[in-house]
Amino acid sequence: MKNYFLLEILSEELPTGYIQPAVGYLKEQFCQFLKEQEIEYENINLFFTPRRIGFLCVGLPLKRKIKFIEIQGPPKNIAFDEHNKLTEQGRGFLKAHKAKEKDIIIKKIGEKEYLFLKKKVGGEKIEKILSSFLPNLLKDIPFPKTMKISKELRYARPIHSLLCLFNDKVIKFKVDDIKSSNLTYPHRDKSFLPIKINNARDYFKIMRKNGVICLYEEREKIFYKNLNKILKKIGGEILADKELIYQMLNICEYPSLILCTFAKKYLSLPKEVIITGLKNYLHALAVFKNNELLNYFICVINKPFLKNKKALEEIRMWFEKACQARLEDAQYYFLEDLKKPLENLVEEEKKVIWIEGLGTLYDKTERLKNLIRRLEENEILEKIAYLSKADLLTNMVREKEFTSLQGKMGGIYAQHFGYPKEVCEALYEQYEDLPKTKYGAYLTIVDRIDNINASFIKGEIPKGSYDPFGLKKQADNIINTISHHNLDINLDELIEYDLELFKKLGINFDKENIKEEVNNFFKERLTLYIEEKGYSYDFARAISKVIWYNPKRALKRLAYLKKLKEEKKEDFEKIVIGQKRVRNILKGVTWEESEKINEELLIKEEEKRLLAYSNKIYEDYRAALENEDYEKALDYLLSLRPYIDDFFDNVFVMDKDLAIRNNRLRILKIIKDIFDEYCDFSECVI
Repeated sequence: MKNYFLLEILSEELPTGYIQPAVGYLKEQFCQFLKEQEIEYENINLFFTPRRIGFLCVGLPLKRKIKFIEIQGPPKNIAFDEHNKLTEQGRGFLKAHKAKEKDIIIKKIGEKEYLFLKKKVGGEKIEKILSSFLPNLLKDIPFPKTMKISKELRYARPIHSLLCLFNDKVIKFKVDDIKSSNLTYPHRDKSFLPIKINNARDYFKIMRKNGVICLYEEREKIFYKNLNKILKKIGGEILADKELIYQMLNICEYPSLILCTFAKKYLSLPKEVIITGLKNYLHALAVFKNNELLNYFICVINKPFLKNKKALEEIRMWFEKACQARLEDAQYYFLEDLKKPLENLVEEEKKVIWIEGLGTLYDKTERLKNLIRRLEENEILEKIAYLSKADLLTNMVREKEFTSLQGKMGGIYAQHFGYPKEVCEALYEQYEDLPKTKYGAYLTIVDRIDNINASFIKGEIPKGSYDPFGLKKQADNIINTISHHNLDINLDELIEYDLELFKKLGINFDKENIKEEVNNFFKERLTLYIEEKGYSYDFARAISKVIWYNPKRALKRLAYLKKLKEEKKEDFEKIVIGQKRVRNILKGVTWEESEKINEELLIKEEEKRLLAYSNKIYEDYRAALENEDYEKALDYLLSLRPYIDDFFDNVFVMDKDLAIRNNRLRILKIIKDIFDEYCDFSECVI
C-alpha cells in the first residue's frame, strides 16, 4: 500500500508571479532533503492556486531504511596505552558515538592500525524526520516581497492554515503560533468554515467537491473546454498568449468563463491597444475572426457555484463597464497623440532625463543616430534612429496599462503620419526579442548596446542572479539577432564608439575599464550562446576569446573548426597539442613590443624555414580570414604543421645563450599569434 505525504500552505491571494517560483522552491528543497536523508519516493505532485501552494508526495516509506556504517577513529597506538588500556582519546571516541570498548574493531590501513565502530543508522519514523524539517522549509521561501507573519516567519501574504498529513496522521510542527493540522478551507463561495481531510490521498478529490481545482493542469483542461464552447458559439478564435492564460488560471481556484462585448466604435483603435488594455486591466482575452478583431472579450471568474443568471449578468455588466472606461481613455489618448507629429515629440525629449547622471532622452536619441550610421548610412536609417524614442512621450505609452506598447505605438503613429514602411516596421519591432526586418535589427542592436554601456557606467553590472535591468537577456538578444539576420557587425567598435559618445556629454567614468568589463560580459554571453547551439564548452571558449565581437563570423568559424576535428582528427589533435605546448613555453614570458626577430641569431635551418614560411603565408592567411574563407585559412594553418614539428624536433628553444633563447621565443610568439587569429586552439580538448 502506497504512503501519501501532503503539505498545503493556505494564505490570502498570492500575486501570480510569486506562485510558481515558490512552489518550485518547496519541491527542490524537499527533494534535496530526501536525497540527503537517503529516503526514496515515487513522485511529487505540485499544486497551486491563488490561495494555496503545496505538494503531494507519493511512495515514502514508513521508516527510514536501516543500514550499518563504519566510523573510523584514532590510531590504535593513540587510543590505547602501553598497558592496552584506553587513553583519554580512546574514551572520547567511544563517548562521542555512545559505544562501549567491546564494540571496537581494529583495522589496518597501510602500515597503521585504527579503531573502527560499526554503527546502526536509520529506522526513524518518517513523521518524526519530517516534523523536524518542515519549520525551516516554510521560513525560507524566496518571495520577491514578504511581510512579517510572526516572530520567526515572513511570507508574501497572511497565512490562514497549514495542512500537513502523512496518510491519515497529522505531521505535527509549528512556526511560532502557526500549527499544522488536518484542516483546510474550501472555496470561499462554498463556505468560510474549515473542512477536515482524513487522509492525504483523498485531498484532491475532497477539494474538487469543495470548489477548488488544486492542480494547474486540471484547471487548464476545464478552461480550454469552456473556452472552445464559447469560441464555437460565436465562430471566433484567440491569439495564443501563454502568459495571459497562465495569469487567468492563477487568479481563480475554479475557472469559469464569461463572454462580454464592447461597443463597435472602439474597433477603430489599433488592435494592439485593445488587446493590451484587455490583458493588463481585466486579464481578458480578445477575440478574432479571420484575423479581424471582434467586439467580444472573454473573462475568467472564480464562481464555481454561481448559477443565478441575474448575478452572472451583473458580473458581465461590470466587466463591460470596466472595459468601456479603459477603451474610452485609450481612444482619447490615441486621438490626442495624432494631433502632434512624432518629430515634434523628439524636441521634447530634451526635457526628459533618461538615466540620472547620463543625460536626457534626446542625448540617447543622438547616440543612436551616430551608432546606426556605423552600420549603414542612409536617410531612412537615420530617421528610424531619430524617431525611435518619440513614442515614449505620447499619452498612450505614458499610461501605465499601455507602457508595454512602447515601440509598437511608435510604428503605428509613424504609419498614420505617412512615414516609409521601413521606418514604421523598425519602430514597431525595436523592443522585440528578434526583429523580423533588417532595419529593426539594426535599431535593436544599437539601442541595447547603449543600454548595456549605460548600466555598466552606473555600476549596475550583472552578478550571478542579480540582473535588475535584464542585461543578460539584452546581450543574448543582440547576439541572436546578429546571427539570425547574418549581420557582419563588429560589437567591439560599436561599444567603444558609444562610450566615446557618453564621454562627449562630460560624464566622468573610466572608459578603458568599462570597455573591458562590457567586452568580457559579451564574451561570456557568446560562450553560453555557442554552447546552447550544441557546440562543446572548449570550442565555445576557443572562439569567444578571439572573435567574441562578431557573432556571425564566430559561428561560421566554429562550423569549420568542428569539420576539421571530424574529418582530419589527427591533424587537429597535433595542432592543439602544439599550441598547448607553445602556450606553456611562453607562459610568464614578457618582452617589449618593439623587439624584433634578430635574423643573425637564426642558427638552425628549422627555425629559419619556420619563420620564412610563416611570413610567406601570413598575408594570404589574413585575407582568407577577412573574406570568411575559413576552410582556406585552416589549410594555411595545417601547412605550418610540418615546419612546427621540425622546429620542435631539432631546435632547443631554451638555449643557454639568453639572446638566442629570446629570439626563439619570439618566433613561437609569432606562430601563436597567427593561430590565435583564428581561435585559441590551446583551449580545445582532445
